[in-house]
Amino acid sequence: MKYLRILLFCTVPLSAQAEDLVVQAGEHASFTRLALNFNSVPTWEMGRSNGGYEFRLTSGAHDLDLTNVFERVPRERISGLDFDPETNTLNIASSCDCFANAFEMSGGLIVIDIRDGTPPQTALFEQSLPPLPAPRPARAPMQATLNSILPLFPDDADLIPQYQHIQSELSAEPAELLANSIDLSETRTALLHELSEAAASNLLTPNIDLPELPASQPELLTPTPEIEEVLITEPPVAMAHINFQALNSIEREVLSSMPGVPAEMEGVVSCISDNFLSYETWGDPGALMDNITLARTSLTNEIDETNESSVQNLAKAYLLAGFGAEARAVLDSFENTSWEANLLRTLADIMETGYAEDHSIFEAQHNCPGAVSMWSVLAQPTLDSSQAVDVSALTNTFSGLPLHLRRLLGPPLSLRFIGAGDTDTAYAIQTAVSRADGEHGDLFRLAEAELDLTEDLSDASMVEAEQELSDIASNGSDYAPEALISLMNLKNSQGLAVEEDVLEIAQAFAFELQGDELGHAMNQALVETLTNSLRFEDAFELLSAIEPEISDDTQTALLWAHVFDKLTASAVDIAFLDFVFQRSSDIDNLDLAQETRRAMSSRLVHLGFPQKARDVLKPSSPPTEVELLILARAALSEHNPTQALAEIASLVSAEATVLRAEAYLRLGEFDRASALNQDALPDTVQNHIAWISNDLEQITNVGTPQQIWAATQLSEAPSTPLPVTQSPTEDGLRQAQTLIAGSQEVRSGIQALLQENTID
Repeated sequence: MKYLRILLFCTVPLSAQAEDLVVQAGEHASFTRLALNFNSVPTWEMGRSNGGYEFRLTSGAHDLDLTNVFERVPRERISGLDFDPETNTLNIASSCDCFANAFEMSGGLIVIDIRDGTPPQTALFEQSLPPLPAPRPARAPMQATLNSILPLFPDDADLIPQYQHIQSELSAEPAELLANSIDLSETRTALLHELSEAAASNLLTPNIDLPELPASQPELLTPTPEIEEVLITEPPVAMAHINFQALNSIEREVLSSMPGVPAEMEGVVSCISDNFLSYETWGDPGALMDNITLARTSLTNEIDETNESSVQNLAKAYLLAGFGAEARAVLDSFENTSWEANLLRTLADIMETGYAEDHSIFEAQHNCPGAVSMWSVLAQPTLDSSQAVDVSALTNTFSGLPLHLRRLLGPPLSLRFIGAGDTDTAYAIQTAVSRADGEHGDLFRLAEAELDLTEDLSDASMVEAEQELSDIASNGSDYAPEALISLMNLKNSQGLAVEEDVLEIAQAFAFELQGDELGHAMNQALVETLTNSLRFEDAFELLSAIEPEISDDTQTALLWAHVFDKLTASAVDIAFLDFVFQRSSDIDNLDLAQETRRAMSSRLVHLGFPQKARDVLKPSSPPTEVELLILARAALSEHNPTQALAEIASLVSAEATVLRAEAYLRLGEFDRASALNQDALPDTVQNHIAWISNDLEQITNVGTPQQIWAATQLSEAPSTPLPVTQSPTEDGLRQAQTLIAGSQEVRSGIQALLQENTID
């Protein structure tokens, strides 16, 4: 009995029911929209035709009602519509300078837009559709009799007498009715599809013998069109984004546990397709609020149920509007955890904060062709100059974005390239925004100023960039902290102080942003700024407080070096000494660069504090030449020339020779001082040695004008006394006047000599 029922089901004529659907239409400023609201989204394809576009439904039977379309829209972008039920094709006639876009929304809605303008490079429907297969020839009328059926079931032969009346009923049925029996090929196809899915999921095991195939070379499989593979020298990534559609619970479990790239794919990166990142599929850029409204109304069905597709469509509508926080909230609220949902979460974070804290989904995608290159760079907070980037794909993708998204994403993108030293790409990104009229926002102005500062600017241009940063920093902008940091870094690079009001604003922001990455950057810039403003105590206190937060030891060392180097070079004597003596224990415990300690120690020796100089110096073991020279000067400052000679005993440099000469002079060993290499000594030292040792000949060679005069007077002194005249005569008076004049000249020379020379 059960077999007979199956056969009757297969042989009795069936009638196919087409889904009736009224096509809705709407006219917008830059596009005309058609909306097809199916019970569930069918499979479809769309492409160019001779007179416009054709939209072909490739599953199910449908009947589209086009009656009211041109009551709502003019025949400008769409000049005609025609639906062919035989091929399930909607022909859209269009002769304008337009292009088509189509996308799915939740609840079975398919939207077709005919938009003004030439098709962009990312347009998806500019290729012609493949031709339909030729129709099958009509079948001969199906004849069925009970006698022709029963031999298939020999075990049920005893049932024949009970169903003899069926034979007569079948024979009595009109031939015309049998001739109208439908073609079961569609049912057969669907049945085979279900069986193949069950077999693929290991729910069924086929019990068939496959014929042996002749030996041949294996064919290379064509990669799925959703994945474009490029060879780049970066680590492989997981391939969870392969276009694998999970149709049942078993397949969904398999999809959720897909492994990473197999060993044979090592070195090959699978790039995320533009199909997942093309904003054209997210909605209409000219009707952002309409997109959100439509997606929200389609979020639930008639029994208030949501599905993954409708949730993602709403998130995409928010992303197209640039609302990152809202997009993420929608995905999180409905616990949408698919791979594509996580991709959308990453895009949402980029739009909300300028980067994504978790950007693993874009790992190794910088050098991929297509839109993924841009999103991959944006996902990371910084761009390493060593990373290869497909700049052409990135700039093409960015230039094709709507203006509001270019304004949102352009500045952080250009700042990435400025940080990586690629100012050409940064300039191209900024130009793609600035070519549009209107204000582009403070972050764009900040990026412009940063870009200007990377070039060789005139003084006027530098002042203009500085003024731009100052305006942003002081106008209460959301980007005031970033502008303040850039302004302080600019001033710090020039060794200049900032205005007091700017410094106060920066300190307020540093307090407000404490614990945040931006706060750390603000504090580090503030340390340098306070130092350049000669506020060494404030700089020391701030750096001591934030040192545990600085993860880079090199940066910490540079900041400490800046504070103490500026202190040594620029502080007045009393301020320098006060700081060094007040912070003695801190200086002892700090891991200061040795160059910094040497500079401080030298100044302490010069100021007459040799023992403090030794404490600060902390010489190496063994001491370097520079350190030995400092120790020798400290010994001379303590009037210990013997110790000074011991410190520099192994040194032969010119500076050591000078110190050695000074030590010999203080010991009174003039001959040893004179025996030193005079060419290694400066003129002042040679002069000093010659003067102390009474070397008149040497004095005439290297002495000052006063010393040379004195040496000449001593060498030309008369050997016999002048004659004494008892009575005044004319000659005697003249001689006296000459003696008096000479005495006055000698006295003036002696006074000049005394003023020139310091007596130790």
